[in-house]
Amino acid sequence: MENGNIIINNQVSPEVEKTKEPIFTRIGKTIANTIANAKWKTIFKVYFVTFFFLATALVGFYAYNVSKSDKFIDKTTDKLLATEREKEAIRDDITPMIQRDIETILYTLDADRVFIFELHNGVSNPSGLPFAFANMNYEVSNRERGVDRVFEKYVNVPLTMYTYPEYMRKYKFFIGTADEIEDIDYDFAKSLKNDGGKFVAMVYMSNGNGPLGFLGISFHDMDRVPNHDLIENKIKSYGITIGELLDLKKQLEKKIEIQNGKSV
Repeated sequence: MENGNIIINNQVSPEVEKTKEPIFTRIGKTIANTIANAKWKTIFKVYFVTFFFLATALVGFYAYNVSKSDKFIDKTTDKLLATEREKEAIRDDITPMIQRDIETILYTLDADRVFIFELHNGVSNPSGLPFAFANMNYEVSNRERGVDRVFEKYVNVPLTMYTYPEYMRKYKFFIGTADEIEDIDYDFAKSLKNDGGKFVAMVYMSNGNGPLGFLGISFHDMDRVPNHDLIENKIKSYGITIGELLDLKKQLEKKIEIQNGKSV
């Protein structure tokens, strides 16, 4: 109060004004003032230390990520190898089962040969379109009659050279003489005849998403061919059983079920 009057001071002190500034603004001004008042040698040292720290941090970050990436690659590789070993183990497990099944078919029907063609894509053309091949991966012949196995002749058979595979995809089943097959596929019928086949039954096997192959029976003497209904029922029944054995997805699911059952 001065001369009876109240004086209100609207001026804000510099210290209070500073506190109203954003913290980043104050930090920026502090750094600027420090640099402005510092010697150039000091500034150089600060920059050098900062650069060295950042470079070290970046190198460490890079090294960590490379190490992490290598570990990821190693884990992925191990997983892929484990998967391949698992597939090989499944093939080892199902092969004796399939061999028993086709031998049972052979002697139950008194046939001369029972065989399985498995389909595979082999390689592909430059655009990625896969080729279509078949291997006679399983075969049993009537040794008591001196029937030789012929599986070595049927490796990487190009299905595009034959019309019989398309017939099987469409109709799923065939039973009849080798002469009747000539009307469908002359070359395939010729191969069957060269191997001694006179009467043949074949069933298409699939996993629901596509073909797996064909299960076939051949007879070399028409007088020994049993009732056609018996042949059809037998080959269709075993076609389902063997088709499930050749279905990798189904075998993996069974393996998981067994493992879960053991862990309970």
